[in-house]
Amino acid sequence: RRLRLSISTEEEMKKQWQMADVDGNGSLDIKELSIFASNAGLNMTRNEIAAAFDAMDRNFDEKVQFEEFHLWWTGGESMTSVTV
Repeated sequence: RRLRLSISTEEEMKKQWQMADVDGNGSLDIKELSIFASNAGLNMTRNEIAAAFDAMDRNFDEKVQFEEFHLWWTGGESMTSVTV
């Protein structure tokens, strides 16, 4: 929840996503999600990061795709014109 509240606009969300996607593969692993949280100004524990990651990774592939993150961040609203 803290992670959701730390970002106020979709534009900021996309910017933070791109900065955290270190390897540029379009998804975040758990280390990159930690970078995302840190860039958003949050000091989250490993357990908090892991819980957020598990909540986002809907297909259980150990990666969070932007679409998965967007669904989680918006509380389940589908993406309309959001692109990274």
